[in-house]
Amino acid sequence: MVPYPTISIEKDIGKLSDCVKMCQDQKECVRVVAIPTKGWCLLKNKKHRKLVSKPGFISVALKKVPPTKKQDKENNDAMEQDISPIDRIEEDSDYPQGTISIEKDVNKLSTCVKMCQKNKECVRVVAIPRKGWCIMKNKMHTEMVKRPRFISVAVRLTPTPKKEEKKDKRVVMKLDISPADRIERSSNYPNGTISIEKEVEKLSDCVKMCQSQKECVRVVAIPSKGWCLLKNKKHRKLVSKPGFISVALKEVTPSKKGDTENDDKMELDISPTDRIEQESDYPQGTISIEKDVNKLSTCVQMCQKMKECVRVVAIPRKGWCILKNKMHTEMVKRPRFISVAVRVTPTPKKEEKKDKRVVMKLDISPADRIERSSNYPNGTISIEKDFGKLSNCVKMCQEQKECVRVVAIPTKGWCLLKNKKHRKFVSKPGFIS
Repeated sequence: MVPYPTISIEKDIGKLSDCVKMCQDQKECVRVVAIPTKGWCLLKNKKHRKLVSKPGFISVALKKVPPTKKQDKENNDAMEQDISPIDRIEEDSDYPQGTISIEKDVNKLSTCVKMCQKNKECVRVVAIPRKGWCIMKNKMHTEMVKRPRFISVAVRLTPTPKKEEKKDKRVVMKLDISPADRIERSSNYPNGTISIEKEVEKLSDCVKMCQSQKECVRVVAIPSKGWCLLKNKKHRKLVSKPGFISVALKEVTPSKKGDTENDDKMELDISPTDRIEQESDYPQGTISIEKDVNKLSTCVQMCQKMKECVRVVAIPRKGWCILKNKMHTEMVKRPRFISVAVRVTPTPKKEEKKDKRVVMKLDISPADRIERSSNYPNGTISIEKDFGKLSNCVKMCQEQKECVRVVAIPTKGWCLLKNKKHRKFVSKPGFIS
């Protein structure tokens, strides 16, 4: 974009002097702007705007242009900046919002300030000297933003509102029970929650709440929130949880379910024990699932009685015995599962893929006739496959009048017969010509 109104754009101009002559031939032309790299010459009239910096552009003035009324107005501000000290004036500054009123045709900044002083709610003035505007602001104005040709003066100092200090709400609860070693740090006992009490200031109050309820055996607290969780005997085992603490009030005797988890129903009575694969499962290929099996040896014997059974997978805590055939997949890690191989199944050998590619012998002489890594696109007459020798490919081309070249892909045994319409040589690895 060129910043000046343009009379015409002349192109392919070899000399700047020619550009100047073109301008002199036109009465309305007062200036030329040129782009030497393009050979362009832009003829300008007196309506052009002010100078702007533009790399790669040059300009020559032919006639002096008297400033327009608009330019005079821009250069001469309508408002006199007559207040002292001068450093009170903030240059290029605006304070958006909080506008009380806008007074126009104000010829002195001091007059603008006096207007503000007469208005109790006015704390600042923002002025636009070139327009003679006086904008009065109340304390609801926002922070200063940079704005060219705006000025501002503070009339009344408004105290900066103090930012409310955020109260640290953490550690609301006092850990006031003794002995202190009763408190289990970073500990939680999931499930078994009777109720959640909030805004509890002392851990001792949390403990008292639990003592007042027969079924409550433990409290879990979150001191940073002031929360107290009352727990019954159905809670689960301890898990680490930063920011949580716990206190036991009654000893909980393990339930039958808990006993079952700790004591496996199945005895691991086979030898040698290294036959047992810990934490291992072999998915799929399940023949049957036998339950309430109390010995691993019994599980293995069941498998031995079945011809198709090659492996057992057991879940000791449940007393389950899973019989597997050879269709089972590879081992996957699974906690609290065990496995024993009963019959060794030979690993099926992967069939070696036969290379069906016909490798073509390059049997023509002299060998330097062969162009390596070369292709000639288009102009293909036919594609012949399963060729064992390059000489056969050449013979086929010789039998056809329009054939002038062969392109071969030795790794595939392909032979491409080409006519004279083929395109120029292009490099193509694995191709020969």
